[in-house]
Amino acid sequence: MLETLSRKQLGKNLSDSFEINRVDAVRRLDRRKSGWLA
Repeated sequence: MLETLSRKQLGKNLSDSFEINRVDAVRRLDRRKSGWLA
């Protein structure tokens, strides 16, 4: 399946998912921080 993707498309998907994971982690961290402060 991965072979059908072009290298460029694959790179874009990887960076997109990395960005989503980073935003997710920041949200979780913020929630934890506000939990500590509350």
